[in-house]
Amino acid sequence: MVLPANVPEQDALRPLLADVQRHGEPAELLIDRAYLGSPVVEELRHGGVAITARPWPSRNAGRFTKEDFDIRLDRGQVTCPADQRAPLHGLGSVAHFPASACDPCSLRARCTVAAPGSGRSLTIHPQEDLLIELRRAKKTPEGRAALRQRVGIEHSLARIKGVQGVRARYKGARKNTLDLRRCAAVANLQRLARAA
Repeated sequence: MVLPANVPEQDALRPLLADVQRHGEPAELLIDRAYLGSPVVEELRHGGVAITARPWPSRNAGRFTKEDFDIRLDRGQVTCPADQRAPLHGLGSVAHFPASACDPCSLRARCTVAAPGSGRSLTIHPQEDLLIELRRAKKTPEGRAALRQRVGIEHSLARIKGVQGVRARYKGARKNTLDLRRCAAVANLQRLARAA
């Protein structure tokens, strides 16, 4: 399916899913992380569909990242690497560690650059529960094996790009969707010819 270039990738998931569902209900979703923001992902996940994607990387200029904190959504608390706890008010909220805990902490320089008198805060993503699952899966051999399945998908997309080129040939999403499907068929036929 081809959509206009100014449409975010996550918005393409619902029409793509409609195409997939014509062949049956999906059991697993192997997606690029750009699709994680789609509400369809949560709907499928709560419907029992396994979600496989690379989680967004956590960065903090060499200091402790969110992954170094023990986030317990079920208990409503976050524990920092120095074993200090802060209350958590659900998905999409911000957990604040008080300055009284952060100022005397020996790990402060590795945690935050906030001015003294300010504690560390941790923003909880609206899909943090899914991101925690994806981060945990990435650390297991089974999870890494599942992520490697995407390599085959990426190679297939590269083959289609080799047939189609990098630019749309026609004006309009309908014509370019037809062209994309034609190129995908050619790429599949080439793959079968190589296998024979």
